Formats: sequence, C-alpha cells, structure tokens
Amino acid sequence: MTLTTPEEEIFLPTCTGRRVHIAAPLPEEIDVEDIAHALSHTCRFAGHVPVYYSVAQHSVLVSELIEGRRAALWGLLHDASEAYLHDLTRPLKRAIEGTPESSDRLRYLGDVLAHDLVDRGIVRREGWMVVANAITTAVREDRIHRGVTYAELERRMMAAICGRFGLPPAMPAEVVTADNVVLATELRDVCHETHQHCVSWAGAEPMDRRIKPLCPEVAKDLFLVRFEKLAVRVV
Repeated sequence: MTLTTPEEEIFLPTCTGRRVHIAAPLPEEIDVEDIAHALSHTCRFAGHVPVYYSVAQHSVLVSELIEGRRAALWGLLHDASEAYLHDLTRPLKRAIEGTPESSDRLRYLGDVLAHDLVDRGIVRREGWMVVANAITTAVREDRIHRGVTYAELERRMMAAICGRFGLPPAMPAEVVTADNVVLATELRDVCHETHQHCVSWAGAEPMDRRIKPLCPEVAKDLFLVRFEKLAVRVV
C-alpha cells in the first residue's frame, strides 16, 4: 500500500489534462500551453481596469524589453506561477508579507487549541491556561507548523517552472527592471493614471510605446509565439 502526503494529494487539473501538484510541483508537470492559456485568461490588477488586459500580454511586453534569450525567456515566464496559483496584486502580496500576526490572534489560537485538548480528555481542565500559553509561544516562535505561505508556494512553483525550461532559479535583475517599466506604462495606458502616480508607484518611467489591450485569444497566441522564438536554444 502506497501512502501519499497531504502535499501530494493537492493538485490542479489543467486545460491540457495534466495534474500540477500545488504544494509540491514537478518540472514534468509544467506545460507552456497551460501557462499561456491561464495567463491570457487572467486579468491584471485583479480586474480593476476599464478594459480587459491579461497577464499574458504583460509578460510578453516585459520579455520584449530584455536583451538575451535566456533572460528574455525568464521575463516571459516571470509570472508563470500565477497560471497555477492565480494572480495576487502587489498591494496584497505586500500586505501578506509585511503584516505579522497580532498578539490577540495568537492568543486566540492558543486558547482554542488548548480547549480542544481539554474536550478530548488529553489535558486536565485546570491546566488549560498553561497549555494555551505554551501553544501561543510555540506558534509565535514558529515551532508549530501553520501551513505553507503563498510566498513559499510561489517559490516552489517557479523552481519547477525554471527546472522545466532550463532557467536559473533566481530572477535576473533585468527582469525586475523591465517589469517595473511595463507596470508604469500599464498604469498610464490601461489604468489612465497620472504620470506622477505611474512613476511613484512603479519606481520607473513608462515606455514611449503605447499599450493596446488584446483579447485572451490573441494574447495567448502572442505569448506562445514569443516562447517559441526564445526557447529554441534554451529548452
């Protein structure tokens, strides 16, 4: 009898019929057709745009700003994890990464778990507070596993994607730069923000080139054509 871990049981069925294990993805589970399809149907800015504008089109624009096949392919795939984990906006990612759990929240967690142990007859009722304090301290010090964070899931997924397409695991610096330039341009052309807001939010000047949002079908084709051009010497 073969036993599976919880991570091996959590998978996403893809449009090409594959199964991608969300918490423990393997390079062989990754397919560019799945990535192109999902990203072309994923709207940037959590959908808060006047007209539909896809992550796939964003990825192509980032890639086109980068010199060198390998770095440009990294740029094309820099948001590929979102094909499997969905898109989280920058503000949401910053909120998740930068907001520690409050003392009240940790105390509540310790109390709940301690009372559960009392109800199950594992802990004496008169000793629940001591146990609650111990649990709260253990959680605060990360000695009790609280689940995998989104950042860790993203890291694992990008490692599988990089492994599938023969790319280095670390994002090249030029990809970060290009991503910010495209973001500034999107804020100007898609979100219709002021130039000052575009620069302050993205930390970069927008391109001279104007962005015209494409429908999902065209964005997907554009993504796959760009991939074929860049991957010929990489995959």
